[in-house]
Amino acid sequence: MAWGIGEWGLTYFGTDPSLYLQNAVAVTTHSVLVTASTPVQAISPLAPGDALNPRSWTVTRVTGSLNYTVIGVLQITDRRFQLFLRTALASVNYTHRVTSTDLRTPAGLLISTPYSADFPGVLPAEAIVEQYRPFDLASTDIVGGSLKTNEAGGYVRVYGNDLIKKMVIRRLVTAPGAYFHIAPSEFGQDLKVKEPLRSSSLAALKVQIEQEILKEPGVTKAQISLTLSEGSLAIRATIQTDSGESEVDLRVSNR
Repeated sequence: MAWGIGEWGLTYFGTDPSLYLQNAVAVTTHSVLVTASTPVQAISPLAPGDALNPRSWTVTRVTGSLNYTVIGVLQITDRRFQLFLRTALASVNYTHRVTSTDLRTPAGLLISTPYSADFPGVLPAEAIVEQYRPFDLASTDIVGGSLKTNEAGGYVRVYGNDLIKKMVIRRLVTAPGAYFHIAPSEFGQDLKVKEPLRSSSLAALKVQIEQEILKEPGVTKAQISLTLSEGSLAIRATIQTDSGESEVDLRVSNR
């Protein structure tokens, strides 16, 4: 015991059982904050086992065994360090792991177990902002269809101009009064597939569609063009919104 794992083996002159990785947390999409249990050596980014040396650390995604390259280390305190990564971490739904088997105490003793700390990914900044914007759930087809899901099993959302397109088409194909909580005069144009169409009615229909689109929140201007060819009505709407310009195409056929 005296020469193995005792006074001269893995403790005093080998590893220090009081030094281990305490926890880790993703602070940005490209960095993770790691906390050691006790102060560690932080002298040079070139020294072996030094906390400032990117080679002293490994960061992986547990699912799929994806490795991240540590490109820099920033010292926050004597036992807390921010690791910067070349590529972005996966989403908050994935488990990541930071590991160091080379880390040393200021006296030069090696880190002991646990060598690793697990942490979830982080939401991108744009995703955090989008949480507070108007949205709807994405579907495989705007008129009907099933809801789309993402890799984490949640529902995909649509924002901005994609949301405007979906809401405009929904307005045009929905019958007034279809939603009990919305007055018939406020929502719905009731364009129908396989409804007889006449060229003489296009002028009035164009005005009706334009007026309906302008009711949509966020739409400030709408320019409509209608083309009737062999019983098929093509509608193109150039829409000016609070966030820019968008185009919506819809085709209605009487066949």
